[in-house]
Amino acid sequence: MPQRIRLFLWVLFRNKLMTNVERCRRHFGHSSTCPVCNTNDESILHVLRDCVVASAVWHRLAPSSLSPEFYTTNLQLWVINNLSSRVVHPEGGMPWPTLFISTLWQLWKNRNDWVFNTIMLPIAAICSRAITWARYYSGVEQHAPPIASLHNHAWDRGIEILQVQSDCKEAIQMLTSPLANVNSSSLVRAIAKLCNRGWSVDLIWIARSSNQAADALVRRADVSAFDTIALHSPPEFLRSLLCHDISNFSFDLV
Repeated sequence: MPQRIRLFLWVLFRNKLMTNVERCRRHFGHSSTCPVCNTNDESILHVLRDCVVASAVWHRLAPSSLSPEFYTTNLQLWVINNLSSRVVHPEGGMPWPTLFISTLWQLWKNRNDWVFNTIMLPIAAICSRAITWARYYSGVEQHAPPIASLHNHAWDRGIEILQVQSDCKEAIQMLTSPLANVNSSSLVRAIAKLCNRGWSVDLIWIARSSNQAADALVRRADVSAFDTIALHSPPEFLRSLLCHDISNFSFDLV
């Protein structure tokens, strides 16, 4: 697991995750109510298991072979039981503890997206992202079409100098590593192969806040789909973000 997720799990287990209950306990907030369902106090268990969104996700992902106490134990016991489980997820083919952690992380990210950006992903999208990242963490290959069948639009259009931006530092580090061609992930190897063609490809990290339009597109994408979607004009939800990016654009003269 990435270090940030290990840290997240450690803070979660110590019951220190910054939910509204914890914020009120530390006198940082005035309401302990859940910002998603607006009916219960926002404890850690509520955010990650008992809220309507979390409950719907677990009902889709949790294998039937898990203990019936999945929805009744306290926080520490709930985490320990799932991390020590030897169940293999029937659909993803990965260890349940890996998918369990991945789902916790996606639920927490979804909660924060709603609080800070008023963006709420559909239940299916949360489940899809949890499974996709769990496959990556566990090293299970996804059933993607071979890279030869995928269209590289930049190459097909004769572009000779290409800059690819991503707000994921880990992805950029993997793709720019000298060992990218022998990475355990078939997707990383395929991208490295494309980059080694007869053109100049620059892979750089860019902060999410510096390109809100791209971030909004990614959040609405179905990560389980492999079809290419070409947009010839910006969707309506992007127009205000594009205007914001234009008005806040700046650069340094060298």
